[in-house]
Order: sequence, then structure tokens, then C-alpha cells
Amino acid sequence: MSHRLFILVLLLLHSPILPLANEQAIKNVRNLVNSDPQTAIESYQVLLSERPKQTIEFLGLDLLASLNNKKRYFLTIKLADLLLEETLTTKLVRGKVFDHRLNAMRKAKIWTDQKPIIDKVESTLVHLKDIHLKAKLNQSMGLLFYAQFKLADAEDYFSRALGLLEGVSNQVVADLHKQIGVSRAQTGNLVGAMESMLASLSIYDDLEKEPPASTYSNLGGLSIYLKDWPQAISYLNKAIALSDLTALSSTRQLNNLGTAYVGLEQYYSAMTTFKTSLELSEKHATKNPTAVNNIGFILRKQKKYKEALAMFELARRIHIDNNQSELVAVTYKNIGEIWLELDNRLKAADYFAKAYDIYKEKDFIPKLIELYSPMIENLEALGRHKNALILMREFKRINDEMVNVSSKATIAELKSAYDFEKKHHDLLVSEKELAKLEHDKVVYHNALLELKNAQKEQRFIQLTLISIVAVLFITGLLLFRINRYRGKANRVLKEKNSQIEIQHSKLEILNQELKKQSLHDKLTGLKNRRYLQQFIDKETARLARSYRAGRIPQQLIIIIDLDNFKSINDSYGHATGDLVIKAFANVLRMCGRESDVLARWGGEEFLWYCTDASLDEGVKLCERVRAMFDETPIEIDNNVLNVTCSLGFAPFPIWGDPKQDWDESLKIADAALYDAKNSGRNTWVGFKANLESKSNGNIELDIPQLIKDNALVRLSRG
Repeated sequence: MSHRLFILVLLLLHSPILPLANEQAIKNVRNLVNSDPQTAIESYQVLLSERPKQTIEFLGLDLLASLNNKKRYFLTIKLADLLLEETLTTKLVRGKVFDHRLNAMRKAKIWTDQKPIIDKVESTLVHLKDIHLKAKLNQSMGLLFYAQFKLADAEDYFSRALGLLEGVSNQVVADLHKQIGVSRAQTGNLVGAMESMLASLSIYDDLEKEPPASTYSNLGGLSIYLKDWPQAISYLNKAIALSDLTALSSTRQLNNLGTAYVGLEQYYSAMTTFKTSLELSEKHATKNPTAVNNIGFILRKQKKYKEALAMFELARRIHIDNNQSELVAVTYKNIGEIWLELDNRLKAADYFAKAYDIYKEKDFIPKLIELYSPMIENLEALGRHKNALILMREFKRINDEMVNVSSKATIAELKSAYDFEKKHHDLLVSEKELAKLEHDKVVYHNALLELKNAQKEQRFIQLTLISIVAVLFITGLLLFRINRYRGKANRVLKEKNSQIEIQHSKLEILNQELKKQSLHDKLTGLKNRRYLQQFIDKETARLARSYRAGRIPQQLIIIIDLDNFKSINDSYGHATGDLVIKAFANVLRMCGRESDVLARWGGEEFLWYCTDASLDEGVKLCERVRAMFDETPIEIDNNVLNVTCSLGFAPFPIWGDPKQDWDESLKIADAALYDAKNSGRNTWVGFKANLESKSNGNIELDIPQLIKDNALVRLSRG
């Protein structure tokens, strides 16, 4: 016993015991951080030289978190640097200190001398073993670069963080997908942005949690880039419903909602929304240049140019004060458009050039796309045709990369896949509920069996104790209660059986609805993109078998687009636009053959897959649809609309190998449609392959080069 006591004494002598004076000092520091943070840091610096060091370090982490929460960012950076000068006990503590410092730098917008800090963070990441902290540091680095509008660097760090958390499904991973989506949207990668945003939504579905308002807000912003105004309004209203409308963060959602209203030319709703955003900013004593800029845009639409210029100039000064050059460019473009409307083209050209230079420097693709049209038109009017031509070519290249038939199809497919998976998830939940009902049914059947056994026992008691009056009374009472229980059990069982039958019926209806929705377009009743993809997979396999056997029946891909459809939506509303789309779908049904596949490709675009059709038949089919639709008046509220369509077609397979040619035929048909649009609309253009050309089948060449090399031969109406 004395030996054990001796060991215990030795352990106590060598254990770091925090003196009472240090305990009181720590309490004092914690109290001071609220009332006098500067003195708290000075007192903490004294404690750093005392022991135990680990306790003091964790106190430092608590102080950093408290200072960050209180928005004392400069003091956070000062304390973090003080800690980093020390030899910290673990890499884990060092990593957490860097994380607080990065967040303070971002929120205080202090990044003029950030390279030494970034180098130190990278060095720490190499030696850090805690995966979750490594992911958090990478995420903080991504947020720091995103705040500086260095979007490629931001996406790189977000992707690193996501790679570290592979296989994990939680809110952090959902946020990383969302942040990658926002970065991609700003650089014009709309397909990648939609993919990341929907991945974030799917994680919340798996977690059975409502996504935060920011997720819906970002999806609303992405829908604005895609000019899908109704979808943007839907997402943004969800974000606002989940938000505290008294919080400053709601101004961004209100600004985006107002922008969507502007897109629909609902200027009264837009102006009301922007003013609400401004009032909220004023309550927080904060400037709101985005709302100011948007109000200027509406004033310009109302031809109140003097007031609009004042608003744009105010927004520009605020953006300059905030060091937000990419938003300064937005005001330059808006001011340029006012001078364009006032017929001062030289001033307009000057402002457009300023906006262009900033957008190019920042690689702000979506806004650059919006700038090209007025800038090119103005240069042509000024006689600067060479500059206009250069910009036109640049615009076509960037626009084709950003939004083309393939990307629009992919985005719609991503949305469709997410909707289908969500409905499938809801179906699984319903099936679980059904299984529970089935289980309840078994439980109640067992209860009835027990009840029958109880009845048998009761009969035995009756026969045995018939002579005892008191026992007869008790038995009668027992019978009464058992009969009540049996009646209740029968009623409950009947009710549960009814619920199960209703649930079965609902599930059957839901399954039928899901099957129909997954293969048909809701508005027109035509096939949709999902059906077409399934069909093409089977069709390609069929044609491949024929190809191996030496037989290649020719098919045709025809892409059709309704001319000037946006002006119909703008002038008459989306309900009228839907009527026009349905009217064209009916014309397409009348012209299509029984073996053809007719699909709504997206928006006002349709895809017509013609089986066993020659080029001559393609010409006749295109002309038949064009002429019939041209001669089909559409009556809307006593007005007659004459709407036309443009068509582009290409053979499939075009070079001979169906496994390789589907995407090529689709791109060539799309190029033919683009050619038809440029040829004045209400016409058709097709391309056929010159199989004797040396260039045919070389997918590395662009379509203009294939035409130049005579690998593609143009067919047209006239």
C-alpha cells in the first residue's frame, strides 16, 4: 500500500497544476473580451508565458471565436498573429488559428499582403492529419478568394475540400457543392453550376432536412443567368420564406427577386421589391448599391434618364468604395445604354469599353454576354465595322461555349433527373409507411387471436364457476369488457385495412404519374428528353448491328425553333407563349409519321427524329412543317398571331458509325438551325456529308471548317 501511495505522490508532483492565480486570470480575460477586448488580448499575452500551455492555447481559440462573432476582425488578426508567433503544441491548434485568421481577413476585406499567410496555410495543410480541419481550411481559403472575385482559385479550393470529404454526406458537403456551383455560375459554366447546386439539394433530401435559404437564393440567381424568370421567382420566394426579413442578408434575395420581375417586365413589382430592399438596408445603416442600380434600370426603362443617371452614378461610387470593380462595370454598361438611347454614341462607346475591360479582366462571362449586343450594335452605327466583327466572333464563341443546345439539354436533364429522384425518394417514404401499416395489421390480427383465446378461457370459467353468484357477476363483467375490446379491435382493424387500401391506390396512381412524367412533356404531351435518351440508346445499338451487317438505313435529326418567341412572351405573357407551343406541337403531330419520334427539346425548341428517311424526304418534311405552321393563325383574345419556325437537319449517322455520330449529327443539325435563323427565319437549312472528302468524320474540326473543306454540303430552301 505504501508503494502505491509513493507512486501517486510522484505523479502529483509531476502533473501540471493550474495555480489559483492563473484560474482567476483566465476568468478575467474571458470577462474582458466583451467589455474591453484590447485589454483582454494584452492580459492573454501575459498568460502565454505560463503553464499549462495547452489550456492557454484553447483559451486563445475561444477568444478568437468570440472576437470573430463580435466582428472585431482587426483584433482577431492581431491575436491570431500573436498565437502563431508561439510554438504551438499541435498542428491541430495551428490549423484552427489559421482558420479564424482567414475568416477575419475575408470579412474585413484585408488581402493586400495575404501571400505570406497563404504560403503558411499551405505549409500547415501539408502536415495536418485531421481531414475535417484540412477540408475546413481549404473551404476558408476558397471563401477568401471568392470574396476577391478570384473565381478559379475559389473553385479549386472548394473542390479540394470536397475531395477530402469523399463519401461523407452532411451539411458541410452540401455547402461545398453550393459554393462550387456559385463560382461556376459566375464564370459562365452554367451546366457545372446546375450540377453542383442540384447535388447540394440532393444531400439535403437524403438528410431529410430543409435546405437553408442561401441554397434556394443561389438557385434563384442561377435561374436569372439562364433567364428562366418564373423558376427564379419560385426559388427566391422559397428563400425569402425561410429567411428573417428583418436581417440584412435578405436584401440580396430581394434584389434578385426584383431582377426576376424586371426580366418579366413587371416593373411595378420590381420597383416595390427594390424599395423594400433599400428600406431594410437603411434600417441597418448600410448602403445597398445593387438596389440603387436596379432602380436606375427601371427609371431608364421609363425614360427618366436624368434620375436613372443619378442612381447609376451613386451605385458606381458605392461599388468603388467597396472595391467591387466587377459591379462598377455593371453601372458603366447601364450608363452606356442611357447615352445610347440619348443618341450620344461616342459617350456610349466609352462607357461600354470601360465595362468590357473590367469584365474581361475578371472573367465575368454572364455579364460579358449581356454587354456584347449593345456594344456591337453601337460600334456598327459608328462605322467601326472591324471592331464590331471582332466582338461578334468573340461573342459567338463565348456564347456557344456557355449556352448551346447541348448545354441547355444537359441543364434540363439535370433538373429532370433531380425531380425524378426526389419523387422516387417520396415514393420510398410512402412504401415505408405502407410497410408500417402492414405491420400494424399483423399486430391487430394477433390481438384478435389473443382475444379469441381469452374468450375460450372465459367460457371455461363460466362452466366451472356457474354455481357461485359472485363469480358469475365477475365473469359477466369480464365478458362485457372483452366484448367492448373486441368491438374496438374490429373497428380499428377495419380502419387500418381501409387506410392500407387507400395507400395502395395512392401509390399506384403515383407510380403511373411518375412513369408518364418521366417520359412525356407535361405541356405538349410530346415525348421528353428522358424518353429520347432511352430511345437513342436502343436505336444506336440497333443501327450498330445493321452497321456490322453492312446495312445502314439513314435517319434524320431535325431541330426546330419557334421564331421571335421571346417577344411573344414579353408582349402577351407566358400563358400565350404556352398556347403557341401547344399549337406548334399539334402541327408537328400532323406532319410526323407513325414511326417518328417527336419530342419537346426545351423551351420553344423541338427535336424530330425521322426513322428510315432520306435527305429528299427530310427536305419535304421540313417544308411541310414550315408551310403548315406559317399558315396556321393563332387566335388570342380576338388577336391573330402569325408565328413562324426555323428548322435545321442532318443525317444520322452522318459519317457512317452510329456509335460515334449521334453527338456530331446533333451539333450539325443545331448549326443548320443557327444558319436558318441567320438566313431570315421561317426557313430550313440542312447539311449532308461528303464521304469522299478527306476531312469527313474529323470531329476536331469545327463546322465552318468542315463546310470549307467540302466535308459538309449545305442544303437550303432557297
